[in-house]
Amino acid sequence: MELMARFIERYLHFAPSNTEPPGTFIWFLGHSYKSEDSRWPEEFLLDSFSLITITYRSGIEGLENLASDAGWGCMIRSTQTLLANTIRKLYPEKPFFSIVNLFADEPAAPFSIHQFVSVGKQACDIPPGQWFGPSASSACVSRLCEQYDGLDLNVYVAKHGTSVYRDQLFQKPFPILLLIPTRLGIDAVNEIYYEQILRVFEIPSFVGITGGRPRSAHYFYARQNHQLFYLDPHCTFSAHTTTQPASEDTFHTASLRRISLQELDPCMVFGFLLRNSDEAEEFEQHQKKIADIVQYFDVEPKVFDSHDDFVMDDNFDDCF
Repeated sequence: MELMARFIERYLHFAPSNTEPPGTFIWFLGHSYKSEDSRWPEEFLLDSFSLITITYRSGIEGLENLASDAGWGCMIRSTQTLLANTIRKLYPEKPFFSIVNLFADEPAAPFSIHQFVSVGKQACDIPPGQWFGPSASSACVSRLCEQYDGLDLNVYVAKHGTSVYRDQLFQKPFPILLLIPTRLGIDAVNEIYYEQILRVFEIPSFVGITGGRPRSAHYFYARQNHQLFYLDPHCTFSAHTTTQPASEDTFHTASLRRISLQELDPCMVFGFLLRNSDEAEEFEQHQKKIADIVQYFDVEPKVFDSHDDFVMDDNFDDCF
């Protein structure tokens, strides 16, 4: 709390005005704050600065002859940020460093950049030092959570960009992290998706969006009207390891960053945490309002043989 108080004091000294009309809601990972005047609600600032932010690191050892991920690892870091904050929501009693150590910059850490690079190379054919897209980063989370016994979290990755099949989803025990890697346009987000993207921030199970601008991924956690708030991994600190831990303040940000919905890159991943059957049922009710982003089906249709007139394509454009 002392660290967050320092962040708020530092931020408020240089804070830009909240230019939206009084009474405008800010939606933050499924809950809201009402802005009463030109100042940001202090609870919103506290929650924003409390989020775990994982950024570029330098001085990394054992990473395929790469000493830093600066310039290529932003989608991995944004994905780690989403996963770290999901874990904190799932296990609020976990000490801070017991969470961030899962992402330590060392090969043995279960969700380290080393592990992402290794799975990316083996499963997605991505050479070390190359940028990850939405489906590759989602596939890595699924594989790494499956490999790690110390975390009770199952991952379901939507197929064909938006499709969720109930028979497959509910074969997995709760809690379930539902990831939707998708593309909502060609060069920019198609306007038909604007309203549904905004609605996503109001869903209680929402745990963030990764993506952002072309080759420049962020983690989006809140929105006010058409302005989206994000954490930015494009800041380089020294590597964090369990034997040489980085300072806690390098895992938080003391500034608010926003872009307009119109500036979003169309390639992104939506994340939702379903902790039990009640939350899964609640999410399905919300899903009806975002049906162009998340599509629910009872069962996956059979893939036709190649000699048939129609062949379902299992490959999803990873937005490289």
